[in-house]
Amino acid sequence: MLPRRSSSGAGDFPGGDFDVRLDSFAVCEIGREWRLVCPPLDAVLVHFVLRGEGVLEAGGKRTPFAQDDIIVAPKGTAKYLDGAGAVLREITAVDSCSPLTDGMVTFRAHEGGADVILACGVISPGPAEAPGPLDHLTEPVVARIDGSAALEAAFTAMLAELTRPGPGAWLMAESMMKQCVVLLVRDQIRRFGAASPLFAPIADPRLARAITAVMQSPGEPHSVESLARAAGMSRSAFSTLFSAHYHETPASFVVGMRLRTAARMLRMGLLPVKVVATSVGFASRSHFSRAFKAAYGVDPSSYRDGLAPAEADLAPGSLPAPEAPLSQRRPAEPASLVTRPQEARAFGG
Repeated sequence: MLPRRSSSGAGDFPGGDFDVRLDSFAVCEIGREWRLVCPPLDAVLVHFVLRGEGVLEAGGKRTPFAQDDIIVAPKGTAKYLDGAGAVLREITAVDSCSPLTDGMVTFRAHEGGADVILACGVISPGPAEAPGPLDHLTEPVVARIDGSAALEAAFTAMLAELTRPGPGAWLMAESMMKQCVVLLVRDQIRRFGAASPLFAPIADPRLARAITAVMQSPGEPHSVESLARAAGMSRSAFSTLFSAHYHETPASFVVGMRLRTAARMLRMGLLPVKVVATSVGFASRSHFSRAFKAAYGVDPSSYRDGLAPAEADLAPGSLPAPEAPLSQRRPAEPASLVTRPQEARAFGG
């Protein structure tokens, strides 16, 4: 979870609720003059450039990238990953999937050697009532990792694990990639605040103030009127602006944030459902149960009992420091794509 910003005005940012789940992840290898085609997904993709340089095309926009970049690509649009030079060959992700040892797979768009290597993750979408923090992106965003020592350390550790995967490589790579995503968002908040391109849909400081109020205290009796007051706007103007930015009403946003908070509390497996419902602002357990089941497909009790307690966040300080600056390092050839065969279609359509 990201730390909340205590400043006000244009510096406000709703960082009180940030949940990252990676359903699958991969290492994509692309040769010079090749293109890897990834069909549209209903999920945000994050790409870590481990080697080389190329271009990501999404939504008609071509975005150059280079080693040590992190690319966050919007959901709902096809992605084209090009190596250096003019594209002469292309292949779809599903047609380039190859099994390797230890239950891993790789996507290869080359013959005889890769010039570009990326580790790619699918950020799990939330329920319809609770959009993820990056779901509103409309175009790719590229960020360098050299602005944060913690992010550089996490990136380096992930690179080492993907280069020479050992026992438990899946869990290690997943944990490290999660850290990289969260640290990227933290770094963007630290450097740019709400002006970061990652958060363009909430760059309006009035909306940021209202959203922060919900995320910091989802159990409070929020209403359109109270959120409009927090934004310093009239009720009608606030509702119109909010819906234009988020394509949902303020009321549905409040319900979504309450359900996301409740899901996290239920995953701990410690609290009765009634306590969780009351804590996040629902007047009755029955109302909460109906809303939760509509969003998550199961009732709160089944959700709590069917999942293990949430994993504790790994502190950035637990990662080893890089042995040398990233500009002085070159990764060895990754041995595999860290995704399971049955999940390869998450990238390939």
